[in-house]
Order: sequence, then C-alpha cells, then structure tokens
Amino acid sequence: MNISVSDYEILLDNAISAWLAPEIEDELAFVNLRSSIDEDLTPIDAFVCVEKTARRLRSTDSEYVLIQLIETILSLARRADTTELSEFSEELFIELESRFQSLGDYAKSKYAELKKYYRFK
Repeated sequence: MNISVSDYEILLDNAISAWLAPEIEDELAFVNLRSSIDEDLTPIDAFVCVEKTARRLRSTDSEYVLIQLIETILSLARRADTTELSEFSEELFIELESRFQSLGDYAKSKYAELKKYYRFK
C-alpha cells in the first residue's frame, strides 16, 4: 500500500506529538514511521518528504526529536536512492550546523552521518 506525501506528513506530525507529550504515548512512533517509509512510500515521494521532514528540524528543541528527524531523513534519502537535496534543505542543514554543535555526542554523530551522506563539508 502506497501512502501519499500528505499522509506521510500526518504520520510525521503524529510521531513528533507522541514524543513531545507529557507522557510518551508511543515509544515506537518513529520506528513505525521509518518502517512505513520503506514499505509504503515511492522513491519520488520519499525525495519530496526529505524537505517536509527537514522543515520540522526548525520547530523543535527536543534533542531526541532532532535525532529521530535526522534518522528519518536518512531513511527517506535511502528510499529515494539519491544524495540530491532541494536548495531549501541544503540551506537549512547548513543553518543548523551550530545548533547541533551544542547538543550531545550522539546528536552530533547523527548530524555528522547526515552530512557524510549528503557530502557536506
């Protein structure tokens, strides 16, 4: 079953909300989201969803959610089978560089993995 880009955005927002709730509603929300990427998103839609997911990086202060969003972007990129980024996404990742430097080691390592995948310097 394929899901649309708009369906993906709903799933993404639900996963973020589940983790930002006072009591975590679904510990596997992001795992389930990434599973649906592999099973239900076409490569073209996965490419479009990279930017949709990247935009969410600006709107959260939760280190855990930031890490999960990076992992989700990597899953989308692998599904899209490309290292190409939209101009917006590339600018956003460069903008976020300093933000990730102030986070913990694991967050920094995930951001470094993203940079390596997309061949940022």
